[in-house]
Amino acid sequence: MAKQSSAQIISRQPLLRAGLARLANDAGICIVEDRTSADLVLHVSDQTVHRANCEVVIGVGYLVIECQGRPEPAVWESIRELISHADFE
Repeated sequence: MAKQSSAQIISRQPLLRAGLARLANDAGICIVEDRTSADLVLHVSDQTVHRANCEVVIGVGYLVIECQGRPEPAVWESIRELISHADFE
């Protein structure tokens, strides 16, 4: 069985946080509160995150992936799932 990836969601706005949580759940990503136990950090473009190993930024019409190292294959697969579930229109 493949390892389930985890993500910390960062958002100041509860509605955006809920939307990111739904996207993560749809992609099969476990949501955690602690960045040190998260495989990636998921947030919107108006939120700054410092020193995340793998960061996924979602904005209107785009998605940016920034990694400090080489993520595990399961994390890449989770990011691919995020992209496939995101609505960029």
